[in-house]
Amino acid sequence: MTDKIFSMPVRVNDFIANTVHLKNEDLGIYWRLLCFAWENKAQLTDNFEEIYEICKAYDTHTKEKVDKILINFFSFNDVSKCFEQKAQVEEWVRVNRTHVIRSENGKLGGRPKANEKLNESKDKALIPILIPKLNNKIKYTSEFDKFWENDGRSIKSDTFKEFNKLTVEDKKEIKDKWQKYKSEKGDFFVACERFLRKRIFDQVVSVQQAASDNEVVIKTKVQMWEKGMMKYLAKPDEIQKALKMKLITPEFAKELG
Repeated sequence: MTDKIFSMPVRVNDFIANTVHLKNEDLGIYWRLLCFAWENKAQLTDNFEEIYEICKAYDTHTKEKVDKILINFFSFNDVSKCFEQKAQVEEWVRVNRTHVIRSENGKLGGRPKANEKLNESKDKALIPILIPKLNNKIKYTSEFDKFWENDGRSIKSDTFKEFNKLTVEDKKEIKDKWQKYKSEKGDFFVACERFLRKRIFDQVVSVQQAASDNEVVIKTKVQMWEKGMMKYLAKPDEIQKALKMKLITPEFAKELG
């Protein structure tokens, strides 16, 4: 595998939909972390001082922004011991695989030239082969059409894929829960396909409460607390959640306040 892939593909629609709620400074922090991670095989370091340096976070206010971006967009990999984003890791593996295949083909002289052996016989002629055009137009169900609305952020085809993964019971309630979720979030609701994929509708609550109740988020925060980071952001409900999950000791909980 190669050490670096210099071109980082970005799915523009997904990127815009997932970051539309971010302010310019937050978006810049997120983009810096993505670029640095890509240069490091889609893996961020676990050294917070290095992460803060990447984002030019030299004051408490900016460091808090960096911490929140890490919590919301990255997860800590217990194996590699660093932060990473699942979608970016999958993209890096895909691009790297393509790069390796092309490299190996190059060593073998590249792809064989088309019609290379035609010159062996002047009597041989090309026989055109008609390739039928495939109809790739998605046929949406009436059930989905009743649910779908163009909110300016969601991609209809992606939303349809996630909608089809729902159970019959979920499909009956999803319309009302999606509307309730959007009314609570105001201008900060996520794209509909992401809403379905993450099953946010199972607990239509505030952003802060959802983050506190998320087991992965709590585990990530505990790892940060143990490194001496983000202790000043520890909330009582998060500390109690970590205690209940037996991720921290009562002594450490008192230290967190």
